[in-house]
Amino acid sequence: MNQGKISAIYDSLWNEAENCIRCNQPECDDFLCRKEQDKRRGLSVVCRPNECILQRFRDFIHKAEQLEPHQYYYDPQELHITVLSIISCYDGFDLKNKDPEAYTGVIEKSIQQAGPMKITFHGITASKSCVMLQGFPKNEELELLRGRLRDNFRTSGLEASIDQRYTLQTAHSTVIRFGNPFLNPGGFADFLKQYREFDFGVTEIGEVEFYFNDWYMSEAVSTKLACYSLKSGSRI
Repeated sequence: MNQGKISAIYDSLWNEAENCIRCNQPECDDFLCRKEQDKRRGLSVVCRPNECILQRFRDFIHKAEQLEPHQYYYDPQELHITVLSIISCYDGFDLKNKDPEAYTGVIEKSIQQAGPMKITFHGITASKSCVMLQGFPKNEELELLRGRLRDNFRTSGLEASIDQRYTLQTAHSTVIRFGNPFLNPGGFADFLKQYREFDFGVTEIGEVEFYFNDWYMSEAVSTKLACYSLKSGSRI
């Protein structure tokens, strides 16, 4: 997907979300204050920015948290880009009823011809429920990998719900989720708007990870099932 189409997606999200934030009408996630009761689980392939980019993410999150301390902020080690949700999280999904090695085999097949991905993070956007850092792929590797994963799981016979909620096209990283009304909605909207064109930098990604995860990719409950090198095209 070209940069213009990705920008259009991010702009459309922001244009709708900004008014909701200023009017203090976020879509609050009720599970955020009782995550221990959240039994939604799924399977995801994710990748992570390098440490330099993560530090800039942390700086942004820290400033946002000073303004609105009652929202949900991702821990640095939980920040990620979703390559593809193989099974979107739902209540009742149990890994014990699946063969993880069958899934890891399909993923390994899919990454054999893959190469390192380059993603630039430029600006932020938001929805009614969260704030995201805008990722823009700088080469075709992410799109090609998503295509191979879609094709290979489609013919694998394994349970999968790829693109069931929506077709993943961007390379965003969610950093804040809304769990409460805002203390200062106008001030928070102004703060976010200042970062609409902020340059967080470029990252090269040489590994992808396969997780059994909750809705938030929480470190405490998510389990890494496998890691793959995009340089060697094999499981690490």
